[in-house]
Amino acid sequence: MNFVKAVFVWFAAAILLAGAAQAAKCGKTSAGFETWKTSFSAEAKANGIKPKAISALMATSYSKGTIRADRGQHSFKLSLNAFMAKRGAPGIIARGRSLKKSNATLFAMLEKR
Repeated sequence: MNFVKAVFVWFAAAILLAGAAQAAKCGKTSAGFETWKTSFSAEAKANGIKPKAISALMATSYSKGTIRADRGQHSFKLSLNAFMAKRGAPGIIARGRSLKKSNATLFAMLEKR
């Protein structure tokens, strides 16, 4: 069940931050990563993301393995609309709403952090 929660949180973040993620380009190498973090953190702050989360982002480092795995996922080369159509957006949304309702206490706790 923890895996399902993690997937739900990831999808929710991807949907909510899709515009911001597209606006702050990170490039194809580690060369622009620090600049990308600065740009993305400014967007996050402007969108109400808490300082603790921004600090966590700023403490990250570029991982070639993670980037290689991420860029190798064919589904993520699609636009958000094409991705959601391919992956069954109505089913994902229904499942997410169900998880949100059944785990309201967990999400409330996470929001307080």
